Amino acid sequence: MRPGLRARLVGALVLTAAATVAVVALALLEPLEGRLRHEDERALRDRIAALTPAFAAAHGDESLRVLAEELHRRSAARVVVLGGRGVLVDTDAGDKRRSGEDLRVSVPLSVGGRPARVVLRRDAGDVAIAVRVVRRALAVAALAGILLAALLGAITARRLLRGLEDLREATGRLASGSAPGELPALRHADEVGDLARDFAAMQERLSRQEQARQRFVSTASHELRTPLASLGVMLELASDELEPGAERPGQARVQVERAREQAGRLGALARDLLDLSVLDAGVDLRDERVDLAAIARGVVAELGPRAQLGGLDLSAPRGASYARGDPSRIAQIVRGLVDNALRFAPEGTAIRIEATNGARPSIAVYDDGPGVPADDAERIFERFQRGSAPGEGGGFGLGLAIGRELARRMGGDLRLQTSPRGARLQLTVPPDSG
Repeated sequence: MRPGLRARLVGALVLTAAATVAVVALALLEPLEGRLRHEDERALRDRIAALTPAFAAAHGDESLRVLAEELHRRSAARVVVLGGRGVLVDTDAGDKRRSGEDLRVSVPLSVGGRPARVVLRRDAGDVAIAVRVVRRALAVAALAGILLAALLGAITARRLLRGLEDLREATGRLASGSAPGELPALRHADEVGDLARDFAAMQERLSRQEQARQRFVSTASHELRTPLASLGVMLELASDELEPGAERPGQARVQVERAREQAGRLGALARDLLDLSVLDAGVDLRDERVDLAAIARGVVAELGPRAQLGGLDLSAPRGASYARGDPSRIAQIVRGLVDNALRFAPEGTAIRIEATNGARPSIAVYDDGPGVPADDAERIFERFQRGSAPGEGGGFGLGLAIGRELARRMGGDLRLQTSPRGARLQLTVPPDSG
């Protein structure tokens, strides 16, 4: 079986510690031995150099032996003086040690005016002892380092994996449909804590989306049930009144007209639901230069006849007001704002559209209707939430919610502005940097 994350983490730390000690040993021991031998050899040469003048002035075997004994005492090495006659002096002729265990230094010099050579040989055991001491110290350090790495690895792995296990359990509960519960790892100021916080944010977002989905399905089914039931009743009545011998055949036209209105409401709801699905799917919107005033004039040209039929004065701004955004979506938002104003504004009043430039270009729609109560100022921007102001025809409470979400997706916003009377809804979009 493949080892778990805990074992792999501890093993990795132990191997790292062992590899570090091995590299240190390879980089230190061999050069250390060579350096110690070199220093010993240099010390022996210095001892010979200190007595070189005395060797040059030596006369006779006795004086040469005295100098060799002095050099032996100073260097703690076997001294051999070689001349033309062979070995002149040997301070330890009985030394049987192997040459591979010795340090050997040979220096030419003059003895009593004749060429000679002084050879010093000394046991290299001190170097070997020093290397063994360092080797043992490294072995102890390696063992201590490996044990410490294993201990720290176990502690770190336990702390790290405890947070990951909490996340795994929470993920399992979330996958099974249960609440994930509290995550202790949220308190960690490390990557595990960041992961836990991201998971908690994701879980919160999923919870909100699930609640929105349930609310959406419930409300949409309710909103669809009413017009569909009305449509069925109206068509049934119209069918009955068109039967031969019906007493009021003229009522069929009225029922068909009402059925047509309900069909129109259903079509509007279908369009709003499609817009919501596009928003929830995260489809990218266009980002291009737009003229807000031109969009406002286009909406007025489209809805102007309806305003005239209702006895309303609908006006649009002149000139140009440039910004960045999706022109079709901006037109959709403005069309929804004007449509709301047409439904709520009293007959004979004015509806005004204003497009402005500046750091935050905007389109504002004014009307002289009943306005929006303070309690509904934010609720009207929620899905399937309608204000309490009276007006002709009830929508489904989606237009302003879709408008705000579209505006924020474009980097702007849609807000209700305070107004002495009526309602003032303002759409802001990013400025045109070009």
